[in-house]
Amino acid sequence: LKAALKAGFEVEILTSNKAIKSKEFKVFKENHPQISISSLKSSWFNIPLPSENQIKLIFLQVMRVLKINEVLEKEKNKTIIFNTFDDFIYGFFLFKKNQFLTTKAIYVSPKIKRIKTFGLNKLKNLFMVFLFNFAVKKFNSSKSILIIDEFFDSYIDNSKILNKSREKILLINDVGEVNVVKSNKNTLSKSNSLKILVYGSLSLKKGIEQLLKSVFEQEFNFNIEIIFAGIPDDKVNELLKKFNSTKKVNLIKHLGYVTQKLETELFCSCNIVWMGYSKTFFQSSGV
Repeated sequence: LKAALKAGFEVEILTSNKAIKSKEFKVFKENHPQISISSLKSSWFNIPLPSENQIKLIFLQVMRVLKINEVLEKEKNKTIIFNTFDDFIYGFFLFKKNQFLTTKAIYVSPKIKRIKTFGLNKLKNLFMVFLFNFAVKKFNSSKSILIIDEFFDSYIDNSKILNKSREKILLINDVGEVNVVKSNKNTLSKSNSLKILVYGSLSLKKGIEQLLKSVFEQEFNFNIEIIFAGIPDDKVNELLKKFNSTKKVNLIKHLGYVTQKLETELFCSCNIVWMGYSKTFFQSSGV
């Protein structure tokens, strides 16, 4: 967004009512008053996406894409930004060809590396590639799909399936200058504990229960701090109530919206960022 504004583009954000009313968007609107933010009226955008039920996930994504089509039918010169590769491909192969040939799409989470993994996930990986191929065909103009993953860009060059759409896909890996909030290391704690940061959307699929049990059920010859930062779901809230800090394990909780300043301090003060998943690592992670 900063790069787009700096380049002189007009930016409009369409999102759900729930997102607009959140604390994150309140702060965002205060910091970027020049950006137009409005609600997508369809109730399909207010339904939370499931974390495990893949059939329900695909169904919801398809319905949302159909609603996005209704918005784009009256618009042109639009760039649609998807947070993850999954968001882009699930259902987006149903996207209607834009009659103005000017719509572009970009996904910003480079998690396509899993397509190189074989074994039990081989069919899933092939399925993802074919869906991406169908989605790309909906865009007629060159450089319609913008990606930031250099690995995926090289994969396209070597893929017999995706290379046919090479001219539609453009790698962009320079988002322009951003303001970096500097912070001294260990600003949050002066202890000699091993500090583990669990950051982002906090759900059980991220292996939080396994992490807590492994730390509390084992004996270590050093102290441990686990820092939870982000918005937890109901199951994680209930789980955290079952664990209390001890002399060896200290639990620090920043539950809710994390500001840019706090985010920087958290990453600078921790030793490890937890990225474990309780099941297969198939969904994308912003961390």
